[in-house]
Amino acid sequence: MSNVFQFDNFKTHLEVDIAGKVINIPLDDENSAKQQKAVIKFRDTYHQLQAKSNVDFETISEKDVEEIAATQTKIAKDLITDILGEEEYDRLFELAGKSTPNLMSVVHFLIELLTKETQRFADEAKEKYLSNAKISVNK
Repeated sequence: MSNVFQFDNFKTHLEVDIAGKVINIPLDDENSAKQQKAVIKFRDTYHQLQAKSNVDFETISEKDVEEIAATQTKIAKDLITDILGEEEYDRLFELAGKSTPNLMSVVHFLIELLTKETQRFADEAKEKYLSNAKISVNK
């Protein structure tokens, strides 16, 4: 009797179609860590922006408005660039009419996609662990 362990058929990237172009998002350790850090940075900065932007339009200064807009653009660009690359950011920003609010749908799509993928991976690992634990207990 031979014990065989198949070590192949891994999911190495996510294939997504964004605005008519199929893009591969790599899932290796280095890129996954970079993507997760980008999502965390986006989330933290976004929450800070929300606190800043909950001000009265009667009292907000032009400088504050410009800073908020610049920060929104920067965090969207950083996230998309870290996940898809600079060239894709430029293409998508152009398609969005050079409008950060329009581009935010892509940002939210990417965050949701990566969150689901991370959760799927964690759930699979948990399930394998629990299956192995049941086998060990039953022996």
